[in-house]
Amino acid sequence: MDKVVAEVVIGALVLSLLIFIIPLYRQNSDLLNTMAEKADYSEKIKEVMLPNLRDGSRCLGADVISTIRYYELKGGAVIRVWDRVNGSCVYEGEAYDPDSYSIDPQSVFEVRITRSESAGIVEIVFTSVE
Repeated sequence: MDKVVAEVVIGALVLSLLIFIIPLYRQNSDLLNTMAEKADYSEKIKEVMLPNLRDGSRCLGADVISTIRYYELKGGAVIRVWDRVNGSCVYEGEAYDPDSYSIDPQSVFEVRITRSESAGIVEIVFTSVE
């Protein structure tokens, strides 16, 4: 009789643990899936966040910074920035560091784009206008 009671108690404990643990597992699984979807969505946004630059057009310093950050992740293009105040800087897959070379987000730059038929955009040169 004691064994039957012990088995019933153990069975009840196991069932109660399963009732509480399975929903927690599902919540964690749903949370992980949601986080993965958000990360994937963020990566897709980064891929299309390149400013609409055309050869010979003008843009702001904020667009220059965005372009540097875009090609830091994507690679494949050399970014040259010519500024009358700070001189020049070249970015080849490097991160933008405002401490080493500062770009004023409000300054105006002229855009020169060099393209290749096989590789697409090879070089972007930003020259300060002001």
